[in-house]
Amino acid sequence: MSDVASPHDRYFRETFSRAEAARDLVSAYLPPEVVGCLDVGTLEVTGDTFVDPELRLHVSDLVCRVARRGGGEAYVYVLFEHKSRPDRWVALQLLRYMTRVCEAALREGQKPPLPAVIPVVFYHGRARWTVERDFGALVRAPEALAPYVPDFQYVLVDLSARSDEEIRGDVLVRVALLAMRHVFAADLPERLAGIVRLLDTVVRTPSGLGALEALLRYIASAGKGVGEQEVRDAVREALSRFARRTRGRPSGSASAGQEGGRSGGSPRGPAGAVRGRAGRRDGVRRDPIGCGDPAGPSSEGGHGGFHGGVRGGDGAELR
Repeated sequence: MSDVASPHDRYFRETFSRAEAARDLVSAYLPPEVVGCLDVGTLEVTGDTFVDPELRLHVSDLVCRVARRGGGEAYVYVLFEHKSRPDRWVALQLLRYMTRVCEAALREGQKPPLPAVIPVVFYHGRARWTVERDFGALVRAPEALAPYVPDFQYVLVDLSARSDEEIRGDVLVRVALLAMRHVFAADLPERLAGIVRLLDTVVRTPSGLGALEALLRYIASAGKGVGEQEVRDAVREALSRFARRTRGRPSGSASAGQEGGRSGGSPRGPAGAVRGRAGRRDGVRRDPIGCGDPAGPSSEGGHGGFHGGVRGGDGAELR
């Protein structure tokens, strides 16, 4: 399946295949008593996927291996539902995928006992999640048969039921989850500027640059009501803010141009790098977003940002 056919899957993987982002996701959204059993600093993303190919338009997965405190290993299996409505059979899917995780561990030499697999479902559809979170709810059986029916619960993170202020995690994780939360919303064009603004504190870093590019590609591919002009405005505003902040730096500090020179990138540093990366695909220079000069006129204020106020990485309220 092509990336164009599955922008949700591509964005999810680009964001959470990084160990740092996966660790932050687990720390922020698993129950505290579960996190307390895990040595989250050892968590690594295995790169495996167990979702059936024909389902990847609607579902993504992430397999994480982590050491348990006190010895042994566990797996965190994250299923990200891209459907607009809850899937009543998700627990049945999880049972199949959790079995595949254990089978893969056995092939890698796992000795008894089997590792615990913690199932987590992230959902960002339009309708609230109303499906029961335990497998046993799918099976109707008399009490005498209950011992023979598999039963487990999964951790549910329903982004549609959370306010923007309840989206937790570091900046890169919050940006990704906010984008996924609002990607189906009619007011996404107005919210886009606020989401991009959250990246201000990290845009000078390689991960921040990658996050900005991935975000805009995702919004352009999957966003509701977002056209080429909105994407251009968001890029121009982000680059303009960066240029204004770096223009007044003392001469003794590492300038944007110096950073670009050290990395072999644009003489404008990260701002030029974003402009160049956004306009280059397959080694061919393009300018699909029309960024223009980052020091040029800003479109700041062209969008209303987040309603209700969202705090950036420095704690400042964004509106």
